[in-house]
Amino acid sequence: MRVDVGEVLNQRRFCNKVWNGTRFVLGALGEEFRPPHPEQVVPSDPMERWVLSRLAGAVSECSRRLESLELHLALGAVQHFWLRSFCDVFLESSKVSLRTPGGAGGCPGGGPRGVLLVCAELGLRLLSPFAPFVAEELWQRLPRPPPAPPTLCTAPFPDPQKTAHWRCPEAEAQVLAMLDVVRALRGLHETFRLRGTRPQVLVSCPDQTRHWLQELSPTLRALSGAGSIQLLPPGAEPGPGWAAAPAGEQTWAYLDLQGLSDPAQTRDQLRARTLRVRRRLQTLGGSPGGSQHQVSLLEAELSRLERALAALEPLGDPPGPINPPN
Repeated sequence: MRVDVGEVLNQRRFCNKVWNGTRFVLGALGEEFRPPHPEQVVPSDPMERWVLSRLAGAVSECSRRLESLELHLALGAVQHFWLRSFCDVFLESSKVSLRTPGGAGGCPGGGPRGVLLVCAELGLRLLSPFAPFVAEELWQRLPRPPPAPPTLCTAPFPDPQKTAHWRCPEAEAQVLAMLDVVRALRGLHETFRLRGTRPQVLVSCPDQTRHWLQELSPTLRALSGAGSIQLLPPGAEPGPGWAAAPAGEQTWAYLDLQGLSDPAQTRDQLRARTLRVRRRLQTLGGSPGGSQHQVSLLEAELSRLERALAALEPLGDPPGPINPPN
């Protein structure tokens, strides 16, 4: 049997992520929390509907793959829920709702705390066949409603039929579109190297998405590191000094650059990066073995850098033409 050391390290990082995620849940519950039965948990906001829908999808996918003896795909469904849905997104968004007055839920087992517990508890049940020792250790620390089995080994495996009522394709589509805006804003942060700042953000989007995007704005702000978020009126555009990035169909995200960086220094850095990308494109274009995928990535990077340079023009003397060396 060949052991891939890199894969072992990846699994160690995954177990560490699950451990830290469960520790966060335990800290959020508090001593007065009374655990509800999973079927009694009802989502009260879009993010809770989304994560419970993702959990129901993971239960269904994992069960289907186990029945087909596709163990690696079953584990992939469990890991995707823990990493991409629960830890990376919902835990971060729950920090906002837990800080909001009354956001912890009016009843002892309600609100985001109840959803956090259900996701962690059922998520550990899903993980148990693949990582039994870590799952058992963490599951024993979670509060459980009576009658509770003494060990995870005797707890029932999550049933897709009992979680099907959580499925909400509409919430999944809305949050997926919101995450596109998050990725666009994070890309702008990285392009302009705006570390440690929380700039203002404007979002231009179609009329049919304005209502739910406004509802998801607290989560959008938390995940993107924005200072404040406003939706532009239909047909409106921001003034000078705003960097733009596409964020989905007919949706653009704008980030305020004024006062956040030295325009001259940032322009010099962007021009140097643009020249490097153009050199690499020239090299790949003249190579018979050049990868079309690499060329596409470099062209997208070049377009992003050129938009960044254009956004800096109103903040100082416009840069001269950028021509690759002969």
